[in-house]
Amino acid sequence: MKTMKVILTGYLPAMLLAVALPVARSQESRPQAPAAAAQVKPPAPTPGIEIDPLTGLPQYRIPGEAGTRRVEQVKIQEQPLPEVVDTLRKLYPELNFVLPPSVVTPKDRDGKDRDCFVLSFVLRNACLGDMLNAITYATDEAVTWKLVGDSLVVFQLRPDRVPSPPPPSVAPPVRRSFQVVNLSTLIGADVEDVRRQRLIEEVRTLTIETLMRLYDGFDVNTQMCDCSYHAGTGVLVLVGPDTAIKVFIDILQRADKPKPSAKDSGKAKTEPAAPPAPVPTPAAPPKPK
Repeated sequence: MKTMKVILTGYLPAMLLAVALPVARSQESRPQAPAAAAQVKPPAPTPGIEIDPLTGLPQYRIPGEAGTRRVEQVKIQEQPLPEVVDTLRKLYPELNFVLPPSVVTPKDRDGKDRDCFVLSFVLRNACLGDMLNAITYATDEAVTWKLVGDSLVVFQLRPDRVPSPPPPSVAPPVRRSFQVVNLSTLIGADVEDVRRQRLIEEVRTLTIETLMRLYDGFDVNTQMCDCSYHAGTGVLVLVGPDTAIKVFIDILQRADKPKPSAKDSGKAKTEPAAPPAPVPTPAAPPKPK
């Protein structure tokens, strides 16, 4: 009997282990149910504010009599934005209008200061909301507004809608050529070389000033023509961009021509001195009678 009890005692744990292992393995191999996906709730819309489906801009409801009172006609003609806001302050004195400096003097996409917005529009039978939306549309949606509380209207700037200034005019592509000008024929062969050189320098200076006004970023070293004057032949040779040569010749043809000096023209002569005036002979005294 003791022997039997020992055998059963040693056999029972082994039997239980043999039964438990397959059950555990079957549970491990059983596919697990997927976890419930986290549900993301969309943000709740702000109460009392609607979105314009055309522009995506919020449409605030101005409370009280200020939001329903209409004006027979509002005419804005080439007025800066601050003056337009002053008009709203006079029409709706019970409200407060805030115009930040960043809206008065906006910056374009390049970070440079832009001129103040100038507006023009005419509204009839318009409420305050119509006027505020007209400001938005008159600025190409660059200036928007929002209602803070019940009586504060704040203007905002949308930098992505502020247009950049037009690109500056640049000098035309450099196309080099040459032109020969006969100064003897143009200004006369009897003008001395010193005066011709002085005329060429003055015309060159005026040509550079003209091209700098015409084209932003004008480079004198690469976009101005070279001037070579040959005294023996009286010829002026211009080499460089066509535009610079054309401007130089136009100015040269319309410039006042230097007058030849008496020395160069060969007309310098020593004029003889005028003979002295004859001394009158005194009259003879009368003879006594």
